[in-house]
Amino acid sequence: MAKAAIIVKTPKGLERIAASRILELDPGAEVKVKPMGFLGLVVVEPSKDPRSLYEAIRSEVLEAEKVLLADRVCEASPERIAEAAAEVSVGRISEMDTFAVRTTRRGRHPFTSLDVNVAVGDAVVKATGADVDLSYPGKIVWVEIVGDTAYLSITEGSEEWRKRSPEKVEALEILSKMAIVQMP
Repeated sequence: MAKAAIIVKTPKGLERIAASRILELDPGAEVKVKPMGFLGLVVVEPSKDPRSLYEAIRSEVLEAEKVLLADRVCEASPERIAEAAAEVSVGRISEMDTFAVRTTRRGRHPFTSLDVNVAVGDAVVKATGADVDLSYPGKIVWVEIVGDTAYLSITEGSEEWRKRSPEKVEALEILSKMAIVQMP
């Protein structure tokens, strides 16, 4: 399997533009545009430091909607993914943290994304002792499956975009007390 990989998700049709911008940042990188024909996806195997290229893509490639630095690349089977997730999570997710598993599956497989979520969640709980929180997790274990390859990444929970959060004030309470009048 690959040593290091960066998964870049783009709007459909902008994959080649994102790939050309990534090649400007790292001319020696191996860039796979629409691997296996999957739209909105670019897989990058960097030739230099993966962490610095990851940061550069996040800040300079405007077409990239989500960028994930794969902590581990493995065979796409729930058992192998769970083993890899347990290894990666030790030291990255503490017993005091909460986490969630988010799986995106591309291609045909004899298992579902839910099967992967359950296997990985169980393995991470056993390895770290952390609790699962699907609504507002402190950490997120991302599993991106492309054909027979799985890419695992762990990020902060704040990386996941949410329309509503516990801190957000309900606008309906304020708006129900307002009246807008137009006088001739």
